Amino acid sequence: MTVEQKKHILGGQANLWAEYIPTPEHSEYMLFPRLAALAEVVWTPDDQLEWKDFSVRVQKLMDRFEIMGINYAKSAYGIQPESEINLETGEVTVSLEAEFPDVEIKYAFGDAELTANANIYREPLKIDSSTSLKAAVFENGKLLGLTMNKSYVFHKAVAKPVEYKFPYNENYNGGGKTGLVDVLRGSKYFKDGRWQGWINRPAVVTINLEEPLDVNQVIVGSLEEQGTGIYFPESIQVEVSEDGMNYRTVGNLPRKFQSNPGAKIENFTIKFEPQNNISFVRVTAVPLKENPTGGGSWLFLDEIEIK
Repeated sequence: MTVEQKKHILGGQANLWAEYIPTPEHSEYMLFPRLAALAEVVWTPDDQLEWKDFSVRVQKLMDRFEIMGINYAKSAYGIQPESEINLETGEVTVSLEAEFPDVEIKYAFGDAELTANANIYREPLKIDSSTSLKAAVFENGKLLGLTMNKSYVFHKAVAKPVEYKFPYNENYNGGGKTGLVDVLRGSKYFKDGRWQGWINRPAVVTINLEEPLDVNQVIVGSLEEQGTGIYFPESIQVEVSEDGMNYRTVGNLPRKFQSNPGAKIENFTIKFEPQNNISFVRVTAVPLKENPTGGGSWLFLDEIEIK
């Protein structure tokens, strides 16, 4: 709307539909502290809205919720990792932050426990080998919110050159030309920037390993959210070559369509007899041919691991 039209807006309201909310405690979780955020937005002039100031005040309000026994959501304490890979070194840099600024984040790698005595996050973390990373917000030794747990799997194709027979959709480019070999995985939110998408076309991806290697397994990460037209592949084929010209098929994974009401991530594993001195691997993921609701079928991939 225009600025003039906006002057006619008298206020706002919060609606909560309860058909999937079975208890009062669940209702409280959905409402608080969102009601405080709504009040801040509708009662505060636009030029005075400031997230950092509000975040300090709402955390004090959360202390009141504790005393009142309100089951409020702590999602703003959740860790939001940002990762990028150096294609020359194959090293991943991970930055950690929560929605609330100036909180204490602690982290632990691998099997180490995440406790109040864990390392304090002060600067971006460097990762150059397979590991898992746990992180959470702490205050006075107490864990706040949920613990982030992410895995980083380094494999034989990391940061290697990739060629595509059919280009991915420009709106879903998932990190660009090396997005399928950058260790960085997508979430169940298909717009998170980590997914590469094709519609009504197969993903035919050729990875140049740049040296002869022994391979016996390929893992393809895929997303399904049938409500938005995103489906798991109907089949995945793996071919290998020593010279990049003559390929032979070493694995084929067919998959029958299954109804799935929610978003789901699956790692499809294709194992095959060990292949020696392989320099090129070609993966073909075929989208669902017939969308049961009509329209096109999207295929979303985030990583191709070669082992």
